[in-house]
Amino acid sequence: MLTTLDQLVPVPPRAPTVPTDFADADALAAWLNTHPAATGERAARPWEPDLTQDGEALIVWCAVPQDADHVAHLVGYWFTGPAAMPGEWGVDPVPPEIAATGRLFRFWCDTTKSRRDDFGDPLELLPGYLADGAPPYKTNRVGPAGTRPVAGLGRAFVAWR
Repeated sequence: MLTTLDQLVPVPPRAPTVPTDFADADALAAWLNTHPAATGERAARPWEPDLTQDGEALIVWCAVPQDADHVAHLVGYWFTGPAAMPGEWGVDPVPPEIAATGRLFRFWCDTTKSRRDDFGDPLELLPGYLADGAPPYKTNRVGPAGTRPVAGLGRAFVAWR
């Protein structure tokens, strides 16, 4: 039987349960800022629904659980295409219990390395890429015209830091 508090062993905090629904990207950013264990870290810079300055990380939340490789492929298509950041981004792991939900995915990036000086323009395209997928092929040269190289995720939101 324990008799003093000195004998208690601290238990590390568990990652919170990822919600199955958010009203919008503002709600996602607010939840991430109040649940730092969800991303496995605490940072000085808060999560934002919009990238207002140079970014270093982004989180994608999906309403329907997704395969991590599919999400990475779709985000990668956006990074290397409209964002013009080939090689300046990557997958950042989240805690295992968060990853197992298939709803929350984290990526690191360095927006200062983009060849674009108007990073706001490709950001406006990201919600469409997440929801609908990469733009469909226009010709049969690479794949059947009208098909998408990477399918969309459906309802999804992104938060930046």
